[in-house]
Amino acid sequence: GHNSSDATKPALPVYDQAGLAIISSTSTSSDLTSLDKKNNVFFRTAPSNQALARTLAQHVTTQAGLDKVVIFYNSESAYSQNLKDSFKTQFKHLGGRVVWEIKLNNPDLKITEELEISLSQDQVKAAMLFPSEKDIETAVNIAKANANLNPNNPNPPRLKLFGGDSLYNPKILQQGGEAVEGLTMALPWFKGSQDARNFSTAANKLWKGDVSWRTATSFDATQAFIQALFQDADREIVLNRLRNINLVPSDTSGLDLQFTHQGEHQNSEPFLVKVDNGKFELVSE
Repeated sequence: GHNSSDATKPALPVYDQAGLAIISSTSTSSDLTSLDKKNNVFFRTAPSNQALARTLAQHVTTQAGLDKVVIFYNSESAYSQNLKDSFKTQFKHLGGRVVWEIKLNNPDLKITEELEISLSQDQVKAAMLFPSEKDIETAVNIAKANANLNPNNPNPPRLKLFGGDSLYNPKILQQGGEAVEGLTMALPWFKGSQDARNFSTAANKLWKGDVSWRTATSFDATQAFIQALFQDADREIVLNRLRNINLVPSDTSGLDLQFTHQGEHQNSEPFLVKVDNGKFELVSE
């Protein structure tokens, strides 16, 4: 599979035409699907943006006063655009309202001005950060600008920050510092969850470091392909084996792995993670 939805989306028709299986571990856009739904060749081991957006929207609407939000996104990114649309739909369904949709790829973006307008004029209390991978530094700059609003006010109003899985990146902690404290994001997998602990411990011993959700979902995709390719494999046999795959938690990063008819991970549910004291920590519901 490809690294991002931006790569998978244009490539998928080629796989379709060739009848060649693709398992993406990191492409989460909800509109990734084979044209021939009865002969799907697309599978993924991470939940879709629809699932991630639903988890995030449900969490935001449980926070007091967060019924209006502003979204920062990249309109040229299939991932970012789809996550923005998915969240907006879910948030509206739950009674929330997206006041502004601000393009990160706007060369004339004035971050501080957009934040001040959202806070003072529109009474918005939260910002959703849905950057593509190349917009991570811009997302950090938004967090820093938010932290520096009204510096002469001892209790300055600031936006609460939420975001998507692209924010699970060392740059967020390293460059964001105190400005990203409290940032909450929805992730496909997290090392601190109960189901992930055995895999996390084993991986840490083997690779001498913590693993991210991208490593875990890539491991699952690799395990699925190993099972599908083990004997007398051609394209049709591989597809049929993937459609009927059944891996137990000891063979994966922590969950049973089966795919739905549309290639979605049947048992994968997103996790909420926040920045707490300079570390990514699981949100306790």
